[in-house]
Amino acid sequence: MIVFAVFLLPIPVNLDTLSVERARDHHDKLVVASFLAMKPAFTWRDNTVLGAADYDEFVERGAVLQGNWLNAEGKRVTVVGTVRVIRHRACVVEGVAVPEWIEIRVSERCSD
Repeated sequence: MIVFAVFLLPIPVNLDTLSVERARDHHDKLVVASFLAMKPAFTWRDNTVLGAADYDEFVERGAVLQGNWLNAEGKRVTVVGTVRVIRHRACVVEGVAVPEWIEIRVSERCSD
């Protein structure tokens, strides 16, 4: 019974420095992620999106949380959720070319 419980526990990760390779290993798995919210928060589909500081080029790290977290910038945040690794294709936004980039997202038990 204890062995079964261990598989249900979230995997601890530091979202600030989580590598793309390690994030892919944890894709669709439950984690407890901690990070410093360093980008302005915004709401999306009744959730709050927070971003970690940029650690390497063309990789964004962040979390989608339930509720109002708009005042979290500059604070350490811990969230239990599912890891997603999303490859965004290159595109043009308002006439500006945006290169391909990877998003590492931890989604709290909410719609994303």
